[in-house]
Amino acid sequence: MRYHFQAGPTSIRLLHEDPTFPVPDKPVFHSDAFGMHYIQFIVQDVDAVFAKLVEKGAPVAREPYNIGTLARIAMVFDPDGTVVELAGPAR
Repeated sequence: MRYHFQAGPTSIRLLHEDPTFPVPDKPVFHSDAFGMHYIQFIVQDVDAVFAKLVEKGAPVAREPYNIGTLARIAMVFDPDGTVVELAGPAR
């Protein structure tokens, strides 16, 4: 099942995953996990949000980096092991 919600410029897509999939006992990168374990937030200042999340104890999946002049990206894991990507303007 797939659910798509739109609220102004915000788009949320939810996918139903098989409840019989095993749950990882530690954070894994999204490409190594069963089902969908990835969420992206568009933010104005990737470094500031990343620093705040790490300060609060979020495990780092990927330090901030630029994708050329296109965007700046960083990734942390949430408490359930889901990869949370922060994307914003390149620095």
